[in-house]
Amino acid sequence: MTSQALLQVVLYIAVLVALAKPLGIFMANVYEGQRTFLSPVLRPVERLVYRVARIDEQSNATRKSFADQKVVIDALTNEQHFGLIANDATGAVNPDPVRLGDVTARVDEAYVHLRFPAGGASKVTVGFDTVPPDTHGGAVAAGPAVAPPAPGAAAARADAAFVLDLAARTGGSWIRADLDPVPLDYDGPAPSQRDGWLRYRLNTNRDLVVPSTGERLPAEFVDVGVLRYGRWDPHEPGSDSRALWYLDGADVVVRVPWALAGFADPSSKRVLVPKCHEPTTVEATGVGLVISRDGVDRDAGTLTWNNWQRVGYSERLKPGAIAVRDAMMRAAARGERAA
Repeated sequence: MTSQALLQVVLYIAVLVALAKPLGIFMANVYEGQRTFLSPVLRPVERLVYRVARIDEQSNATRKSFADQKVVIDALTNEQHFGLIANDATGAVNPDPVRLGDVTARVDEAYVHLRFPAGGASKVTVGFDTVPPDTHGGAVAAGPAVAPPAPGAAAARADAAFVLDLAARTGGSWIRADLDPVPLDYDGPAPSQRDGWLRYRLNTNRDLVVPSTGERLPAEFVDVGVLRYGRWDPHEPGSDSRALWYLDGADVVVRVPWALAGFADPSSKRVLVPKCHEPTTVEATGVGLVISRDGVDRDAGTLTWNNWQRVGYSERLKPGAIAVRDAMMRAAARGERAA
């Protein structure tokens, strides 16, 4: 090898090593849908190409679609009826419940689980304080310096909330309007707010024009903010895997899907924070819990947990598996008789 060739190899290795970290960070941000220094220039061009080509950007596996999938691939939807085997989170890294005042809490890979006394209240709001205070006035585009109180609460300390009517056994999931993830994927008009809050909703189809007929179809949404009442233990008769709360004597028992608490990645405590119609995440210390009984707030404290790198789960057969087994046995029997 000549001295010139050796010098080229040394220079190549030096440049490669020097670029490894900054290029790696840049590529990671691109793959995760995070903002980069080229975003102000290339992002408008990318959006224009998508619109001209009529490509649904949400169909790609981006950070943005991941946040939506936390709602879609969940017991909240009819996917519970698909397939034969169900996977249930075990909370392998965080198996023990935590006591926060009169609230007993624990987390697993799918839910935040809460139990607390109803205290004779007819309506209860469970507020989730997840976005760090210095983010309210900075990272959130057009966000308020002080968040408005959640429906049914007195103080402004929540970013998402479960609002429960214990007498009617109905409930709704709410999000601060400036944290609503829908505008990240849909540019249409927003629904009317309730004092700065919106019911959680999921955009399943954008508005579009049918090319063959010219018919204009409106956007379609699923009201995932409806909180079903009932028990979810699959071993109990009449259980409903979509249920999210129930009354157990004098206690209220709630399980909160991570997405409805505002989390994009609970394994690393990352909360979704829209910024200028771009998805960003911030790291939370945990979930601050505020229980409001008939409009009277009580701060339960902050629920924290250990981060996890591997999902703990158990497998069980869904009820439909038995029907499939019986149908296959009948088909096999008919085949044997025909032979």
